[in-house]
Amino acid sequence: AFFSYAGSPICNNRIHELKEEYSQFISDNFEVIVVFESTVETLKEYSVDADIPFIVVADPELKLYKKFGVERSLGKMIKTIFKKKPKKDKKKGKELYGNKKYKKDGARTRIPAEFILGEGRVRKAYYGSYLGDYLPLYQINQF
Repeated sequence: AFFSYAGSPICNNRIHELKEEYSQFISDNFEVIVVFESTVETLKEYSVDADIPFIVVADPELKLYKKFGVERSLGKMIKTIFKKKPKKDKKKGKELYGNKKYKKDGARTRIPAEFILGEGRVRKAYYGSYLGDYLPLYQINQF
């Protein structure tokens, strides 16, 4: 899963969802790897505070983002404003991990992307159409 920066309220909400499903993922022989634009220093603090049980990768040079074609888009970021997401999701994302502020060392226009890898290839690629658009958990669980 590719995210923008550590501490982003929208990303926090998804991290929380992945944490809630993590034991199921492990029992299904899945491993979760999340990639952030943030630096190693920022992610060390964030990973401890958020008690993240899965692999967290810092990619401030954007090498993995480029390899997987993960985009930045002002248009898609603006589209997010018009989505009817419950306000509680954004509020929950801000409240998770004690409302702590982290360095915003990534693009606010980064659109999320998630991939299921297996058997040496990409089995499912999902590119969000707005901030907060992630691969539905039920689709992940179908693998």
